Amino acid sequence: MLINQLPDDCLLSIFLFVGDLDDTINCYKVCDRWKRLISYRLSKVNFLEGASSSSTDKHDCRMDKIYFHKTDKLPDIDLSQLLPSLKVVDLDTPLCKKLGRDEIIKLLATAESIKGANFEPRNMMRHMTHDSLENLEMLATCDLDSYYIIVPDNGVKIKQLVLKEYYAFDFAHHARHFPNLKRLRIENCDGLPDGFYEGPILKNLEILELGLSSYYGTDEYIGFRFMDSCPALRSAFHFISENRFFVDISVKNFNMQDLVIHYSYDQNWVSLKRLLTKYPNLKHLALKNNCKIQDEHVKEMVAMLPKLCLLDLRGSPRVTKYAADFVDQYCQRHGRTIKFYHYLKDDRIYSDWPQLSTKVERISRGFDFMKHCFLKQFGQIPVFMVPYD
Repeated sequence: MLINQLPDDCLLSIFLFVGDLDDTINCYKVCDRWKRLISYRLSKVNFLEGASSSSTDKHDCRMDKIYFHKTDKLPDIDLSQLLPSLKVVDLDTPLCKKLGRDEIIKLLATAESIKGANFEPRNMMRHMTHDSLENLEMLATCDLDSYYIIVPDNGVKIKQLVLKEYYAFDFAHHARHFPNLKRLRIENCDGLPDGFYEGPILKNLEILELGLSSYYGTDEYIGFRFMDSCPALRSAFHFISENRFFVDISVKNFNMQDLVIHYSYDQNWVSLKRLLTKYPNLKHLALKNNCKIQDEHVKEMVAMLPKLCLLDLRGSPRVTKYAADFVDQYCQRHGRTIKFYHYLKDDRIYSDWPQLSTKVERISRGFDFMKHCFLKQFGQIPVFMVPYD
């Protein structure tokens, strides 16, 4: 049977597996019937992801995503009409080369459905216009200053903010512009010390991700103090390159449920215990690669965190089967259920928690820290977690 003899539903199923933007546009131009079916397929696309995404595997085709792998120019076509339901654009360097500055500005300005944009090239933001930025609710950039200049009053709309090559100390000067922020990610890898966040209370922030670097690991880690300015915080991910920690035990957060800390340098138990006492309602805790955590510390953890149900200490070599046996016995005595993992390659966690994703993607569906962040490395966390409508 020739492909054109297939019924529409079969042909549409085939087009679903055409996940590349260029290939899809080529199919669009074949004939009127293909144009109609491709138009339907593209009308369901919410996310345009870049060539550098790890999700460009051909077997990862989804109706709501389209990818681009090639950097050659697109044919003369109106992307805002071709992708009428587009919500998030991953403007990494290949796509910027592919579309060009003027086409990107046009797409962002005319497609009112677009609510998120990842500006990866440093100089791209400064060329944007007011119309191209005013509808955004999710923003990733390393050039926040240009954003303020172009749309000085738009920060009230931003719900998710990803700041690359940035400092928590600098964000303190701008935080007042983002009163409705729900998720914040700050990362830098230049190794220079950061300063304490001295900005306003981020009263609506629910998710915080900090990846701050240090040349020699001798700087004081400021991330835990940052959390003290986020009273509604429910989930946090820290990638720590420092070996000194500031913990203020006078501030507690009863909303915190999920905490992940990946260490490059160990945190001693005295400091870590002070930290955990600040979050008495923690349910899910991951402490990765901390050689100072020992079996006796696990005993204290489970006793001081009465709602704890997932404890991931993989990569902490001084935690042994003795601690695992203790946790089992403790749960039997106190009627609790705690899933505990300490072997470096303990794969049980993936079968015990199938709802937690290990899939690496730049744009994920659902505003869900546990699903999209808990089991991943810091660099694997999605740029945006897009809420369901």
